[in-house]
Amino acid sequence: MKKKHFLKEVVALGATLFVLASLARQGNRLIDTAFNRVAFPANGSIFESFKAYFTAVTALVLIEYVVAFEYPNNYLLSRVVSSLVMMAITAFIFALYYLIGYRTFTAVFWHAVCLVSIIGGQYVAYRIQRRKELRFSLHLGLAQYLVTASLIIVFTQLSPSGFLFTWFR
Repeated sequence: MKKKHFLKEVVALGATLFVLASLARQGNRLIDTAFNRVAFPANGSIFESFKAYFTAVTALVLIEYVVAFEYPNNYLLSRVVSSLVMMAITAFIFALYYLIGYRTFTAVFWHAVCLVSIIGGQYVAYRIQRRKELRFSLHLGLAQYLVTASLIIVFTQLSPSGFLFTWFR
């Protein structure tokens, strides 16, 4: 049972998140609207990756709420912490890449970083779901989700052209 849950959580949902993050990253190219141009400016910044992860996790939560019959322990908390871990891993890898001296990256590098970040985030989500039900986990997950969404909205509004956190372009 443990192995089945691990494979579902890390491998299957990780692959789903990878596809959703890739679609979110290509959002303004797929559907060209004014909202998508502001929300996903396609400037190749690290912040754009953060927004892609957050959008992918949000879409996954909404899909799972519609499809699933029962949810694992600490469900929303694990998803939000997973998103934050993905962002932290991405920031760490890009910071190392930047400190080494590289200034631009290819699509292959972005996909590799995205895959490593998603697997790391999903592993953390798996570990949180294996724990006994945490007290107020739904409230903590919702609060973290709202704070993260608010910060992303504020940072997007601070720089409407999307060039905030543009270490890499």
